[in-house]
Amino acid sequence: MGGTLFVAGLVLHLVTGHGYGLIIGSLIVIGSVLLERRYRNRPATDGLPADRWTATGERFIDSESGEAMQVWVDSLTGERRYLPATGSIAIRD
Repeated sequence: MGGTLFVAGLVLHLVTGHGYGLIIGSLIVIGSVLLERRYRNRPATDGLPADRWTATGERFIDSESGEAMQVWVDSLTGERRYLPATGSIAIRD
């Protein structure tokens, strides 16, 4: 998206002499994506949390997939992840 905006701004600048806003905006978008950690590729894992991840004991049935899910929390950041549960869970009405 940032690249498209940059090219559009460059073409607009070359044709009309304007387009600085698109060029600057595109550079901001490109820079923020490059600097933001959450958009970086994470190394592939086997689905099991690292040492700092602990199971919360919360389990539920995912309404979209119907699969049993288990909640894990990162003790350092408080981030929560929802991974397929191992074993079965009891369903209460």
